[in-house]
Amino acid sequence: MAGNNVKSLFRSGKLKKLTERTITDPEVLNKVFEKIRRQGYAISRGEAIPGACGIAAPVFGEDGRIRAALSFTYPESLSPKNGIDDYVRRLKRQAEKLSADLGFIPRKLVKTG
Repeated sequence: MAGNNVKSLFRSGKLKKLTERTITDPEVLNKVFEKIRRQGYAISRGEAIPGACGIAAPVFGEDGRIRAALSFTYPESLSPKNGIDDYVRRLKRQAEKLSADLGFIPRKLVKTG
């Protein structure tokens, strides 16, 4: 979501504080969205439902636009002691497979000069 869209979301009053962890500051939310775009996945730790954690990764269509998201939710009390890196890696891999099935071909970054 572009920065202007986030600001309009706040002006329209559509974002409500669902839990103590819900992000309601537009600047903080913009930074979170930037991080999500950079890393290619999102993590929620009780922002929408107390005690619920979730991980999501985008599924791209042939045109490179996000068409869906692959996600799973688990109780915070069952978070793995050694972190969620394995969960993230597996979820991203499956989202990439689904994207490929939809015809998405990731662009390779090519260094020039």
